[in-house]
Amino acid sequence: MMLIVANMPVGFFTVYALKRFDAGESVVGQFTMAMMLAQVVSAIGAGIMADRYGNKPSLIVAATGMLFASLWAILAPTIGWFLLVFVFLGFNVGPEIMARYNISIEYGPVEQRSRYVALMNTMLAPIYLSGLLGGWISDLFGYPVLFGVGVFFSLVGLAMLIFRVRDPRHLNHL
Repeated sequence: MMLIVANMPVGFFTVYALKRFDAGESVVGQFTMAMMLAQVVSAIGAGIMADRYGNKPSLIVAATGMLFASLWAILAPTIGWFLLVFVFLGFNVGPEIMARYNISIEYGPVEQRSRYVALMNTMLAPIYLSGLLGGWISDLFGYPVLFGVGVFFSLVGLAMLIFRVRDPRHLNHL
């Protein structure tokens, strides 16, 4: 849940960049292309990593990508450097979509996989509304504060993922 809340700034990266750097709308295409290329590369890498080491390391890569995207959105000095936000975002999106579903089905027996995915999606659905909270935060405090909130939840989510989540491939199934 923390890592979903960490995604709160995603919908605001482009708007912020256009306003902060007084950039033309043509950079949106560059942002999209950078994100898509990073997404493809990271998904392939995360798939190979998941096959060899499990889905937890792939989720760590995804969470780290979101952390760096939010952090770099605060620090980027120019529109050219801001492009890295979308590269990091691609490194979040590519592995996260694949690894989140895959790790959830590894926790239970094959005949209950659909139940595990349904339960995960049901529990997480309300958390996706945190994007609305992101709009409120950006209106009241500004985009850098919103990105800081993203950094905070990325760090909390990463810590929980690293230290609290047990890799299902290493659990003893009964």
